[in-house]
Amino acid sequence: MCRPFAILFVGLCLGSICAAEEAAKPKPWSFEPIRSHEPPAQANSVWPKGRIDRFLLADMEKAGLKPAPEADPRTLLRRLWFDLVGLPPTFEAV
Repeated sequence: MCRPFAILFVGLCLGSICAAEEAAKPKPWSFEPIRSHEPPAQANSVWPKGRIDRFLLADMEKAGLKPAPEADPRTLLRRLWFDLVGLPPTFEAV
């Protein structure tokens, strides 16, 4: 008769320990409320086309980098071909 109570007691103790550990865990970032961040100011105001570009450009400027110039249509087609096919395009395709 004492054994079931001992098992129940151990189970309750373990359950309370697990509950205390769960309460001590930090909340995942995905449950945090959305906050608005102002994009940092940077020297190059022509390249960034959106808010994310401004964050990226600020980090690039800190590292002493600058964005590459825009590619011509032929180069963009070649890059797209590599992405879709996995091989360089033939001369006729470009």
